[in-house]
Amino acid sequence: MEPVSITAGRLHLRPWEPADVDVVLRGCVDRETQRWAQVPRPYTRAHAEDFVGRHVPKSWADGSELFWAVCDAATGVPLASISLHAGRPGVREIGFWCLPEARGAGVVTAAAHAVARWAFAELGLVRLEWAAEVGNAASLRVAVKAGFTFEGRRRASLRPPDGSRPDGWWAARLPGDGPDGVAPALPDPGTLTATTRAGDALRLRRWQTGDVAALTEAVAGARDALRPRPGATPEEQARWWVTERSAEDWAAGVGAPLAVLDDAGPVGSLQLLLEGRRAGVAEVGVWIAPRARRRGTAVAAITAMLAWAEPALGLARVEWHAAAGNAASLALADQLGFVREGVARAAFPAHEGQPRGDSVVLARLLR
Repeated sequence: MEPVSITAGRLHLRPWEPADVDVVLRGCVDRETQRWAQVPRPYTRAHAEDFVGRHVPKSWADGSELFWAVCDAATGVPLASISLHAGRPGVREIGFWCLPEARGAGVVTAAAHAVARWAFAELGLVRLEWAAEVGNAASLRVAVKAGFTFEGRRRASLRPPDGSRPDGWWAARLPGDGPDGVAPALPDPGTLTATTRAGDALRLRRWQTGDVAALTEAVAGARDALRPRPGATPEEQARWWVTERSAEDWAAGVGAPLAVLDDAGPVGSLQLLLEGRRAGVAEVGVWIAPRARRRGTAVAAITAMLAWAEPALGLARVEWHAAAGNAASLALADQLGFVREGVARAAFPAHEGQPRGDSVVLARLLR
């Protein structure tokens, strides 16, 4: 297969060349690339020389792997790497890494769009796949922005150079997906604001990797606040919620978890469960740190979230499910205008040796 270059607006994609050794080395020794990308660990100059001098031309020649340097079209300076790896007939997998100075500028997203369009048109692909180790939220965000639909988690599905077999997140883009077809991603709320009855200023936004340490402190005083599994430590709860559950729910479109922050950091988490979104229905979940309770934090935050969610997600009905004996949750739902509709018997799963529990079902109509 003859090497191909692709021009896409401000970017020019060309095959990596022997003169790019220093750039490849710098990109592959970067901490984030070493943490997540399928590159040797540690990465040496010999690896970079072999990659640009032997592996890239050989892989283009036999069509097994197509590697491009993603360059600034005006200056020719490399900013990232993107590749297509052969799989089943009609299917390839996309891979990428980005130099630190180019991150956050949409470089890889734009390159992924360009490569996908070229691959569907020139290679006749029926499916383009993306995979990353569970927890790589940055790569997942790029994939979703580039039109890939999150399809779930596969256990022990990845094989990094260190010989481990971690779980992987998987997504795919079909010829009609993305900006040239249907965009599957949920809208990003940006930053929402609210004020509690005690006068505390709140911000609501999506969870970020940097929130893990502060959330760990916030959940330390509440037993199993986020519940990844029984007996999880506060740090395990926080890391799971921020890097796995939250990112996975947004990408799959089944949930919209939001961090609730005051001036000192995270004070809670809100969740809209969206399995019923097609019918205009969602369910509210909430957890507030002990230090922010009895100040109107939950009421203010949920009110702001629902004001965004009704038009943004097309919701008509929001439900609230509370354990029959959870007086605090039922009182909060009443304050927010939810109306009790009945009891769902044995709706809550067994937990810590306790039998399944009944759930009081409440709802609020938004329109």
